[in-house]
Amino acid sequence: MEPIRFINPQFRHARSSRIKTRTTTMNENTVERRAVRRHKVLKGATISFDGNGVSCIVCNLSISGATLELASSINLPSSFTLEIKADQFIRRCRRIWSRDKRIGVAFS
Repeated sequence: MEPIRFINPQFRHARSSRIKTRTTTMNENTVERRAVRRHKVLKGATISFDGNGVSCIVCNLSISGATLELASSINLPSSFTLEIKADQFIRRCRRIWSRDKRIGVAFS
């Protein structure tokens, strides 16, 4: 596995060893279960699968995953490639959750 290139300098402080899952109540309906804090980035990206490409916005990003927003609600495969060309960032992803036009992914 290739090393992760950090997009945001704040990522250098992310805990990479002895990761413990944080559970934080964001409101009465949402519970934070991510092991590593995500950082807001708002960058254009492309989701690639089966020779197709779909544009998206990366809303937040960590060393282990991201939240993506699509222009419309579409069916995506369970795994695909995410590319942020501006940062030369390419990762294989698997879909963890989806809600309307937003999806949460974990990097493989």
